[in-house]
Amino acid sequence: MKNLLSIIIIFILPLSSIGQDSLGYWASNNKTEFSRIRLSDASKTFIGPSIKNFTGGDFGTDNVLYAINSSTHGFYEIDTATGSSTLLGTNPPAIGGHLWMGLAYDVGEGVMYGLSSKGTNPGTSSIYTIDESDGSYTLIGTQNTANAMVCIAIDDNGQMYGLNVGAAGNAMMYLVDKTDGSVTELGTIGQPGSGFGHAMDFDDATNTMYLSTFKSGTAQNTLRIVDLTDGSTTEVGNVGSVTGIFAVTPVTVTSDFSTKDTTPCEGSAVQFTDQSVNATSWSWVFEGGLPPSSNYQNPTVIYNSVGSYDVELTASNGSSSSTELKEGYITVLQQPSPQIIGDSLACKNDIVGYSTLEDTGSVYLWTISGGEIISGDSTSQIAVLWGAPGDGTLDLTETNADTCSGLAETLEITIDNCVGIEENESGSLHIFPNPASDVLNITSGDAINSVAVLDYTGKQLLKVSTGSKHYKINTSELNPGFYLLLIETENAGIRRRIVVR
Repeated sequence: MKNLLSIIIIFILPLSSIGQDSLGYWASNNKTEFSRIRLSDASKTFIGPSIKNFTGGDFGTDNVLYAINSSTHGFYEIDTATGSSTLLGTNPPAIGGHLWMGLAYDVGEGVMYGLSSKGTNPGTSSIYTIDESDGSYTLIGTQNTANAMVCIAIDDNGQMYGLNVGAAGNAMMYLVDKTDGSVTELGTIGQPGSGFGHAMDFDDATNTMYLSTFKSGTAQNTLRIVDLTDGSTTEVGNVGSVTGIFAVTPVTVTSDFSTKDTTPCEGSAVQFTDQSVNATSWSWVFEGGLPPSSNYQNPTVIYNSVGSYDVELTASNGSSSSTELKEGYITVLQQPSPQIIGDSLACKNDIVGYSTLEDTGSVYLWTISGGEIISGDSTSQIAVLWGAPGDGTLDLTETNADTCSGLAETLEITIDNCVGIEENESGSLHIFPNPASDVLNITSGDAINSVAVLDYTGKQLLKVSTGSKHYKINTSELNPGFYLLLIETENAGIRRRIVVR
């Protein structure tokens, strides 16, 4: 078993280390060579032939590799699979006597920058913005402090760096202001440099600046790591030939997202979480949502209508983008809209029934003031015993089987003393026995026009018309409980609560 474990460990470790090694593309300035370069040791793998005299290159929009040529003044697109180049435009630098010396793409801005100078001959150095479609440019600024800059690069914070060579002593690294081309000295790279053969690029995957440079005197061409605090460099390995293009493979964006609630209720807010890899900007499209689009990384969206909706995210890092479309990702569920059915007028100590349309699987929460629920709580039908005269309220929240909740409009209740009725009853109306078991007797000094019996939900169970002053109700046919008796005489309308045993 120990031997088997050892074999497994030996097999796994090399695989994990390979995935962590950054790569780039490299082309010679004075030879027809285009290769992949491993940044950990500067080893190269030949891809195909390239043209000579490239003096700068970088990956731009959509991970396209562009290069500039000091001999032809040409701006090229490079096929990384073969090393072949396509001329996009020919544009000599704006400053007389200058040669194109470098390219650098700002991922955050989405802008390609160019550098021209007299190479190793002291003079001036100029910074440009470059149109990737044809190589045309806009001059930003020219300075003579770093008067022989030979390459530029931009880090993940948008800071541009430039290498100046040709002067006595070691080559110097500068900070470059992209707004006007002015420079600030950072520090020496620790070795002299001259001639063509310098290129620099930033690896976003490891936050490392790499410099491929030519050392005057020994004619060594090495790949080096730049310390961005002081400009000093550390050798990685020998690249073997004068550098024309050095460009780190861009970090690829992968778009993805999620939410904890893919089945919200109508009117609910849904929080989306970005799960993209290597993205710096986001563009969302929400079908059926409010807002319908967003550029936030983790937006919140409200869905007001029932239905199934798509969600799309395009994530980008300035040089590449990725789109993820999830069809029918959000299913908006219907929210209940209950309505309270029942009388808004009640007498004190009256039992009144209230209801709402029943939906299978729903749970009902009734809230009352001015009275108490005596039966039916948590169902669609309740009976309320109203208390002292005044104002009362009845509220209802329905939660359906999908756990969506809806609130009914508050029913305002007026609770009356009903004094006139009591006086009428005490003088001429008698109802007995109450509670009743078999028969309920009603006698009145006035003729009784009609008698109606309602259950606690307000449902009418019995209504009869009679011109007599005496009437009997067979209560044995009624279930035990509370009922409301409505009596109309020649002179009054009377409501009485009765109990059947």
